[in-house]
Amino acid sequence: MNLYVLCVLLIIAVNFTREGVTRIEADKLLRHEDINYQNFERSLQEILKSKKVSPIIVDSKTLLVIDGHHRLAALRSLGYRRIPVMLVDYDSPTVKVYGWRRYFSPELLAKTIIKNFQSEGKFCAEYEKIRICEDNLYSLYWKLDSLENYLSSIGFCVQKNQEHGLKPPILTKEYVLEIAKKGLLFPPKSTRHTYDFIIPKYLISVECL
Repeated sequence: MNLYVLCVLLIIAVNFTREGVTRIEADKLLRHEDINYQNFERSLQEILKSKKVSPIIVDSKTLLVIDGHHRLAALRSLGYRRIPVMLVDYDSPTVKVYGWRRYFSPELLAKTIIKNFQSEGKFCAEYEKIRICEDNLYSLYWKLDSLENYLSSIGFCVQKNQEHGLKPPILTKEYVLEIAKKGLLFPPKSTRHTYDFIIPKYLISVECL
């Protein structure tokens, strides 16, 4: 069996899944997050080594990229223009969006520095009694990213997690989509999506793209 026939059979087999895996032109996909170099490089090396990639999670209606921005960037950098995607319904209550907290260590010293960034505004991130605010939610997320990068640059350890540290305001799916449609990007790892259904762990051969 030659490679072309094998690829066709694999694509047909995958397309029969409930979630629906297909290939879509990269330029049609709507991103909502920027990428960082380390995660991009990791995704790139994994693809080069294995010659396989997990499908990007994409909204079936708007083609919003929900998860997989670094894999998408890696594939595009390698010259692939048709991207394997798994289509889901972003409007469904079974798809949820959360944010990431930022824990800085050493914590006490970090809090002393973060206090200097306190401000007022409509939307606020909170670290116990410390409040960092902006009148625009999108601007606040980039302000937090700048703070994170600054603390990292002077030797602090920054860990994004779900339970401890600086807590940003909650993002809604509607706002994520609104920002994406404007052609804007949130900082890397601003959103954390969860699913009330199983996302199959498919690996697609890049030879089939």
